[in-house]
Amino acid sequence: MSETAKFSLDRRLAQSLLEHIAADLNRDVVITDARGQIIAASKPAYIGKQRDSALYTDPSREGVFTGYWAPIDCGGQFAGMLAVAGNPDEAAPYAKLAVRYVEAALLASFRQEQLLRLFQEKKSVQSLLLSKLIAIQEKERRCLSRELHDEIGQMLTSIMIGLRVAAGEARENECSRLQEVRELTANTLEAVRRLALELRPMLLDDHGLEAAAKRYLQKYSSRYGIEVSGSFQAIAGERFDGGIEITLYRIMQEALTNIAKHANATRAVIEFGREAGSLTMVISDNGGGFDASSDAARSDCLGLYGMQERVSLLNGTLNINSEAGKGTTITVTIPVLG
Repeated sequence: MSETAKFSLDRRLAQSLLEHIAADLNRDVVITDARGQIIAASKPAYIGKQRDSALYTDPSREGVFTGYWAPIDCGGQFAGMLAVAGNPDEAAPYAKLAVRYVEAALLASFRQEQLLRLFQEKKSVQSLLLSKLIAIQEKERRCLSRELHDEIGQMLTSIMIGLRVAAGEARENECSRLQEVRELTANTLEAVRRLALELRPMLLDDHGLEAAAKRYLQKYSSRYGIEVSGSFQAIAGERFDGGIEITLYRIMQEALTNIAKHANATRAVIEFGREAGSLTMVISDNGGGFDASSDAARSDCLGLYGMQERVSLLNGTLNINSEAGKGTTITVTIPVLG
């Protein structure tokens, strides 16, 4: 036990313990805190009264309560007194037994509080580390995205221009081969641009969530052949904290990617809503859905876990409603100012 640990008798805990003791003993019982104030009693009239400190060492002395007083000791620390009504000699065994019960309960309560505190501290540290990790990842993605878009994209564009010029000067039997290389370069350029968009859309940084989400949905539909409709009235023309925007964008990415890979859906809908102090995003599909309680779902939940972790860092909530054969709906709610 830590030397700095401080025990204190909570009034509600003391009263709860006292009621059990009084019922078992069929006697009046009182409990004081370490300052001598009665905080729990069989008779409410005693509560709030001060116990004269002389009576702690002289149980036979008459006072506000006639009985045997026993100190409550927890880990070598004085926490209060417990008294059982009656002749002090007769009440002594009952009081000593009751004190052991109170001490055990108090120690258990204290250890539970310690475990809860340690758990909260651990969770706080984990959240801090996760937040820093996500921030580092997003910074690296932003840098890599710009390099792909600006440098590699420009180089590939230059190659395409050079190939077009070369085709104009080449012999007829060489033109078809140059055209094939030019088409391959064009496909590579498109793949690089798509990768840059996946890593970190510049639209998100420059123009916000609405513009970036609309652009992503357009690319998504053409790539996967899934019809996607969006409702953006609630966020039209608005900018939010960078952490909120990237979190919602990443969840949208993950959810739509899951729809394309696993849902066998033909249509998806994304809707944004605003209420007092919160921003909501709802993503639904008409796919096969899944049983969230199944072992298969739990074994393939890393993406869903990542969504939940991101939302929890912003004190938000994420709910997933899905049923086999009836599609899936993901609802994200994040508190916002204004």
